[in-house]
Amino acid sequence: MRLQDYLHVIRKRWWLILLVMVSAAGSAYGISKTQTPIYRSRANVGVVISRLDSGVNSFADKLLNSYINLVYEPNKLQVISNQLGLDLAGTALMEDVRLQPQPDQMRIVVEVDAVDPGMSRDIANAVTNLLNARVVEVNRLSTGQDRAFLDITTASEGSQTRPRTRVNTLAGALLGAVVGLLLAFMLEFMDDTLKTSTDVERFAGLTTIGAIPSGGSQQASRARPRLAAASGLLASASGQDRRRPRS
Repeated sequence: MRLQDYLHVIRKRWWLILLVMVSAAGSAYGISKTQTPIYRSRANVGVVISRLDSGVNSFADKLLNSYINLVYEPNKLQVISNQLGLDLAGTALMEDVRLQPQPDQMRIVVEVDAVDPGMSRDIANAVTNLLNARVVEVNRLSTGQDRAFLDITTASEGSQTRPRTRVNTLAGALLGAVVGLLLAFMLEFMDDTLKTSTDVERFAGLTTIGAIPSGGSQQASRARPRLAAASGLLASASGQDRRRPRS
């Protein structure tokens, strides 16, 4: 197909493409509105160590992971749940709490998802406080160069991360436009009738020299009864002339 053919299909079935696109965008918007909002709060925990030798990078990587293991356990998170009065088990809370080590920046990022922005903030701050308390205990048993100190940034109220209604609606509209285009071209491919002189020239390769107007056949059909009636009158008149006696 030529470019003109594609444009012809789009102009011909634009209403179908628009209908599918609007329907898909509306469905995505409706589904997003029915989902429970999830809020995410973040706290940064900077780790300051006194070791300055060449093995500081590998030491920092192991140190950050060991600190995460101090608090990222079901029983430790269960303690936090009990302190905050949450009706959540420690194992369930582990699905909403994430501690990500970043050795290059010497910090641990604490992220918490919750159905309430204030709850996500409180859980994140409780995790960082528990982490700081456990690090203090570890420092008591460590030598000077292996000790670390935490620089904690207090978490703020969580911001909504799910559902992303605007993004989902735009994605639904884009998907609907693609599906609408596919349907339009599929219907055009299945329609093998020739409706205009342009279709004849395009597909049959014949030059159109004339066309019968759409109302011509109806006018011809209406004219036939009149011609038949007139012919009947002429025939009856000629028959009467033949039967007329000669004087």
